[in-house]
This record gives sequence, structure tokens and C-alpha cells, in this order.
Amino acid sequence: MFYIFLEGALYPDRTSGRNKDDDNVPPGKNYTYVWPVREEYAPAPADANCLTWVYHSHIDAPKDICSGLIGPLLVCKEGILHKYSGTRTDVDQEFVIMFALVDENQSWYLEENIRHFCTDPDSVDKEDAVFQRSNKMHALNGYLFGNFPEPDMCVGESVSWHLFGMGNEIDIHSIYFYGNTFISRGHRTDVVNLFPATFLTTEMIVENPGKWMITCQVSDHFQAFIPWLMAFLSSAAGMLGQYNVGNCKSGIFHPKMKGQQRRYFIAAEKILWDYGPQGYNKFSGLPLNASGRLQVHSSCCFWCLLPVAKVGSVGCVGFLMEGTSDCVLEDEAGSCLSGGQDHVQWCVLGCPIIKAEVGDTLLVTFANKADKVYSILPHGVIYDKASDAAPNVDAVEPIKDTSSGLVGPLLVCKKGILNADGTQKGIDKEFYLLFTVFDENLSRYLDENIQKFTWRPFSVDKDDKEFVKSNRMHGMKNVFPSCKGKS
Repeated sequence: MFYIFLEGALYPDRTSGRNKDDDNVPPGKNYTYVWPVREEYAPAPADANCLTWVYHSHIDAPKDICSGLIGPLLVCKEGILHKYSGTRTDVDQEFVIMFALVDENQSWYLEENIRHFCTDPDSVDKEDAVFQRSNKMHALNGYLFGNFPEPDMCVGESVSWHLFGMGNEIDIHSIYFYGNTFISRGHRTDVVNLFPATFLTTEMIVENPGKWMITCQVSDHFQAFIPWLMAFLSSAAGMLGQYNVGNCKSGIFHPKMKGQQRRYFIAAEKILWDYGPQGYNKFSGLPLNASGRLQVHSSCCFWCLLPVAKVGSVGCVGFLMEGTSDCVLEDEAGSCLSGGQDHVQWCVLGCPIIKAEVGDTLLVTFANKADKVYSILPHGVIYDKASDAAPNVDAVEPIKDTSSGLVGPLLVCKKGILNADGTQKGIDKEFYLLFTVFDENLSRYLDENIQKFTWRPFSVDKDDKEFVKSNRMHGMKNVFPSCKGKS
């Protein structure tokens, strides 16, 4: 809490005299703010032990924040902080990360930066769109190009992450911690959402050793990550950092996995995906286009979801196998990987749905029968570096992959929830809905789609705003139907 004369915000609040001293502190001067920490600002019983807040300058808040005048403020339950050092006594380590597009165009120091860092300052047009874009930094704590100082921790340690977002309408972030999960607002997850002026405390028990990424999964923010990875050849800088987990403590006990092994066989195949198979808009009754179809190729169908009229989609042929008769999936040497075909469940366009109970081990064999390089990266389960399908220089491009159809559901259930056939006990039907905008402009098959589905392919301007807009498919799809057995 604060009193009006200790507020630090400049606005017409009908105060005067000493009540205005807090509003603006001149260069070379100082002012002591007094902020009592009262119960109504403290963590509630169900909250984490320390809540994440922030403080920032308020003369011109956007300019002040883009100039760096912002910091974290943690309010903890009584008894959590060490009496003398102020460090937390309930966790081994804590880290603070601000996710924000730092707009240098709004900085108080824009003119000074132009004079100091531009080779020809007088030629700079501050209204030029390219210049303005170059000054927008998708940053973690103000760092780009992987320069975010990497937090170090040990397997078995308890770590508190204090996360907050600032900025404008662009600053909508889905923050993904690779390799480990955490508790956020009472739920276990590995992804949290941040919006401008939102603050989160997440609690992690570190279990998985390795060097792991922290990324924003929003396409525009993550796209620049691939050029960054390609030997820093791009001027763009993805919202990306890393953290290190070492085996630096002895006596760490890992409980034995006592559940069953659940084996899945998944193949990726290039297919032709039709966004509107009935040829008309069922709400308006109007045809979709002259041909009545919207088709495109999508990269694969390990799970297939792609634009209407898209040339390449990857449709997934998923296998859930038992039996010993004819082999469905073979390795390069011709050895059978998948068991027999008598008890195969064939799943095309959105299968298989991977399910497991706590304590189980998933064995997923992936056969890439498509024409691009692909992989499978899971959320919600632990994996070591041998099964870490996160992108590297020679591998996949995650934004293009999901835009080409490579995404599917994975369910992790409490022990005893699944029947022998994989259905949930006490549930009559299950549906899996995907809400997304499939951006065909980002698909690996854009050029192929243009060649096959446009009247004059060579006249297509891929940067044309109307063309770009036409390739964005706002969809809600039940793309993961239950698999049907085939004998």
C-alpha cells in the first residue's frame, strides 16, 4: 500500500505542495517512498509463498519502461524471508524474467542513440517502417540473440521463477520451459501465458539435467529463433533464453516407474487437405470458391490440420498396434517395428491420441514418410536429451511444422483413470478441439500450394496483404476423432 503523497505517479490527483514531491524526482535529487506491506496485498493461502509484482517510473510510463526503469517487487508470506539477508528460506533458488518487446522508438534516449550508433545520423528517418521495426526488441530481461544470462541449478533443487510481461498489444506471450514442469496457480504445466502488466510466480522442482530452452511460443516472437540458431546470421532476435540443470547434488532419489509401457507408432505422410470438404459455408450457404473446394498440401499427418485448399498438408497416419501378422511399419533394414496389421487401429487426420497414466512410460516410434524433415516434441512428460526433439541447425522449424499440420493431443491421467482400451473411466465420449489460426503463409508447402491452386502462380505476390490475409484460417476443429479398428 502507499499514501497519495508517496504514490510516485504523475497525474491530476488534486494534490499540491509536498504531496507532489513524489511525482517527479529531478536528476541528482532523491526521494524516499514508503510502501507498507499490508495483508490485502499479501499472498492468499492458496498462492505461492511469494507474489510477483513490479515497480516502475511513472513520468511517462511507456517511455520510462522502454528506457529500462522497471524492476521486480516480491511480497512474501510472513517468515519466508531470512531476517538479515532478505533471501527466501523456502526455496533453493529464485530467478526473475521480464518478457517484453522493448520499443527503442519510445525510449527517452532515441535521439542520443541515433547520434552515437548510426554512421550517418542526419540521414535517419525516424518514421521509416524498417527503422522502427529494427528498434523493437523481443527480449528476456532486455537481452537478445541468446545473451540472456543462463540460470544454473541442480537436479533436486526447488526453484521459484518470477515472470512478468510488459508492453502493448504485441506483448501476448506463451512462455515454454523445455525439459521441466512447474506449478502455476495450482496447476502443473510447462507453459504459462503472460500479457502486459501481468505477474506470475511459478514453482519448479528441477528433475531433468541438461541445457534447456525458455521460449515464447507465439509465432512472431519465436520465428526469429531459427535464424538466431543458424549461426547468428539474422538481424532478428527470437524471444529465447536457456537454463542449465546439472547433476551437482548427491543423494537425489528418482522413483522407479512402476506403470506399464504404452507403445505408439506414428507415421507422417504428405496429404491433400480440404478445409471445406462440403464445398460451401454451412452458416451462409454460399460456395467457398469457384471450384467449391479449398484444398492445400500439408506437411504431414501425424496429425493433420490444414488450410482449405492447401497443397501440402502432412496428414498423419497413426498406428496403435498389437498382434503379429503383416507388418505395417518397417525400419530401413526391413525389420518390422509395428507388429501385425490384424489389430491395427488406423488413424488418419488427427491420430493417434497419445494417452498415459502417471508412472507409465511412453514409447513412440515415428516413421517419417513425408518429404521434409520432421520430429515429435511432447509437452507434459519428461524426456532426456536423446528424446529431445527441440530444433537444431539441421533439423525442424517448429513454426512451419505446426503450420503444416504437425500437432496432436497428449493426455496424462491420474493412476487408474484409463480403461484397458485407453478410454477414460466414467466418461462416455471424449472430444479434442483445436482453436487456432492456421497460417498457410508459414507452411512448408506455400510455394507448392501456389503452383497447384492459383490461376496464375507466377503473378502471386506472397507479400500482398490480401493474399497473406486469405491464407490465415481461423479454425475450431475436432481434428482428433477416436480411432477405428481395421482388420
